[in-house]
Amino acid sequence: MASKPISLVKTFIKNNFPEDINNISHIRGDASDRKYFRVQHEKQAIKSSIIMVNDGPFDDEELPFLKIAKYFKKLNLPVPEIYKYDSLNGIISLEDCGDNLLETFVLEKNINIEDYYSQSVGLISKLQSSYETHSKNSICLESFSDEFFFRELKHTQKFAFEMMLEIPATKVELNGFFSCLCSSICKIPFSLSHRDYHSRNLIFKQNSEIIMLDFQDARKGPITYDLASLIYDSYVSIADTLKKKLIHEFWVKRGKNFFQTKDEFLNSLYETALQRNIKAIGTFAFQIIEKENSRYLSYIPNTVKSVRSHFYHLNAYKRFYDVIAPLLDKLEDLTRRIVS
Repeated sequence: MASKPISLVKTFIKNNFPEDINNISHIRGDASDRKYFRVQHEKQAIKSSIIMVNDGPFDDEELPFLKIAKYFKKLNLPVPEIYKYDSLNGIISLEDCGDNLLETFVLEKNINIEDYYSQSVGLISKLQSSYETHSKNSICLESFSDEFFFRELKHTQKFAFEMMLEIPATKVELNGFFSCLCSSICKIPFSLSHRDYHSRNLIFKQNSEIIMLDFQDARKGPITYDLASLIYDSYVSIADTLKKKLIHEFWVKRGKNFFQTKDEFLNSLYETALQRNIKAIGTFAFQIIEKENSRYLSYIPNTVKSVRSHFYHLNAYKRFYDVIAPLLDKLEDLTRRIVS
């Protein structure tokens, strides 16, 4: 744990809760530079809170986390309460929603896992429909674009294929595949997207009320994007039968309103998931190489498995599989040797 963040947290507590006695514990975050701490309060109405330390000062009118949190609250979407913040030192005090991440329920094989996932899919529908209903009062949201998606895939090429596998870019003909995929994805109908909607960013407060975390990158994107993130999650795997059930639920609630056939909807879902999973491999490679964070190695094999599955369902992309398959093979071999 870095000394500077904890020092900032102690100063923040002293200034805001001067007579309180606190226990401060570090919470491991995900792939970002933000630091998180849980504070136990003894003399406050709230018994605990989460302190988020950003990587520097922020403008409270411009910080995406605060802007999106306020907007989501306006749409009656479930996000943690914001208690206080210190923009000069980059600190935000949040509601402590507990430790019951969707990921935890999956790993512990909770008997209610299907209900938790159905609730999570239902929230995607609510996210999108709330935005569409109140679109006239929407804040100015960024939007995914084919250029944005393409940059994400080139990031994977650089860190996963060139740096991890040490395969020069000149020997890897990927641009045609990347361009085709990104262009096609951007033809999918757009709505509001959380952008990082997976098992580590969904928490069930008191085992029941779902709360979204890490929502600061929300933007307009393909209506299939969050669903792809959820059911083709790199961190946990769910049964194929459950995937089919969740896909059908979303098709009934949302998909059939935007696609003429279910096959067209499924094709869009697989395309979105293919881009998302390849992008995730690049994120993990970046963490491993640049941040020396080896724990992300263990998530690559599951993600590679998903990528192969998407190619299986996408007949139009069969011609690209021969280009990327050797890279997937090498990634699996490398991670198997290192992890074992």
